[in-house]
Amino acid sequence: MIYIILNAALGTGIADYSFLKSIAIIGPSRATPIGFTYLIWTAILPSIMIGEPFSAFVFLGAALAFLGIWLISRGSGEWKMRGIVLSLIASIGWTLSPIAAKQALNYVSEVTLATWNSIIVASLYLMLSLPSPRVRGQGKAALGGMIGVGISLPLYFYAVRELGVALASLTTALAPPVSQITSALSGNKLNRNEVIGTILITAGIIIAISI
Repeated sequence: MIYIILNAALGTGIADYSFLKSIAIIGPSRATPIGFTYLIWTAILPSIMIGEPFSAFVFLGAALAFLGIWLISRGSGEWKMRGIVLSLIASIGWTLSPIAAKQALNYVSEVTLATWNSIIVASLYLMLSLPSPRVRGQGKAALGGMIGVGISLPLYFYAVRELGVALASLTTALAPPVSQITSALSGNKLNRNEVIGTILITAGIIIAISI
């Protein structure tokens, strides 16, 4: 049970909350590169902490993906120590959370782990939001959350079990380029950094998976 709690608390709980607070303080262009250093740490620490095989190609892929995310997220922002610390906390949480998930999956299924993750995080966020007034769009947000948690989270845990922490974590780097591609399909033009960044992220994942 301790690994289930650690997975939820470190990842969706502490890391996500810290990252959002960091964005509010120093902006996404500063918070994202710091937070996404978890790509590097998850390529190294699982081999040290839980004995997963270390792959130099996964590490190279993670480095390329991190560089791509840095390019995509370049923009305005202001460096503030509190925001930097919060982004580092997010990075640590996103690094340790899948390691805890890998250990938890020795005892429970992906669906069970996702269910417990949702219960723990929902309870925590409910307590934090109780003093807040009701806002519009909660129903749509809840529906989106159920779809995301009900589908993507078990699939992610399945990837952690089958591929290992390092490679499964690396695939999450696809989120920024997918957003950029969706934006382009909606009629928005991509700048040079966004195009290069997307190519680097994709190349990094291909290298890690295929070699």
